[in-house]
Amino acid sequence: MRKNWLGLLVGIATLIFAVGQTRPDEAAFDIQMTRRAKVGDHYLSSRTIDESENTSVVMGGKKMPLEGTKFSTVLAAHITIETVDITGQVTGISAQIESFDQIAGDKRKALLKKGDDLRIDYTERGPSCTLKDGELSEEVREALAKFYPPRRDNEASEDDVFGTKDKQKIGASWPVHPDPFVKDAEVNSIKVDPKDVQGTTTLKEKTNVRGMPCLKLVGAITTKDFASAVPEGMTLHSSELVMHTEGNYPIDTSKPVLDWSVDLTIKLAMSGKQGKDAKKEVDFDVTSQRKETGSITLDSK
Repeated sequence: MRKNWLGLLVGIATLIFAVGQTRPDEAAFDIQMTRRAKVGDHYLSSRTIDESENTSVVMGGKKMPLEGTKFSTVLAAHITIETVDITGQVTGISAQIESFDQIAGDKRKALLKKGDDLRIDYTERGPSCTLKDGELSEEVREALAKFYPPRRDNEASEDDVFGTKDKQKIGASWPVHPDPFVKDAEVNSIKVDPKDVQGTTTLKEKTNVRGMPCLKLVGAITTKDFASAVPEGMTLHSSELVMHTEGNYPIDTSKPVLDWSVDLTIKLAMSGKQGKDAKKEVDFDVTSQRKETGSITLDSK
């Protein structure tokens, strides 16, 4: 009788182990954030960039906030991939506008109208944009440049900074890679020591987005006391950068990321004379924030 019970217990334990080994949330996944695009790919892209800057002046030991700026730029368009490079990264698109607006407070300004057709080619100096029927104002070109930044050879990809070559299970985390992050930051006049960069990427969950199985990846990077360009006559005393990223990446790696957000905050403490005729140095605290959210809906147009 004892042997039968032992055999039964061993059998149950083996079954439980086998079931546990095949649980979906225990599977290990390849991590691939950077996706290869194909000429002719078509989708509806909806993107929003929120920007704000707040400055406080410190006088007599008291911090007094100055008037800040806050606005959003919203772009929705049907995108068709026109050209890609040998790595599958997009180099040119056509875009049919659904809406392109700038919002400040309760005021909303249309930058382009629904149905406008654009051709946008990526260059090292920024996007080369052409409106099919008409001319683009400098204001519109500057707004488009926020969504389509300069494209440099050998620039760091998401995988270079946040990725890993090892398969990962749900809930796993791994460190970010400082060197490619530092290289990209330097292009934007931010000089960071790699040893001061800290951050992780986490495979948060397996989810379903618009009927497509996806991996949700969350990243975070912080760094302090980096060198940054400041206005003439100012001395930088301290600096801090915090970045949070999140994206839903289809398990089918032939599909693009479906939803994403990138939230960047930079804080600078500096001092200097305000204006040419100023005789007294003043301390300033500046906080700049930029958050981009976006989504893609695939279609067969």
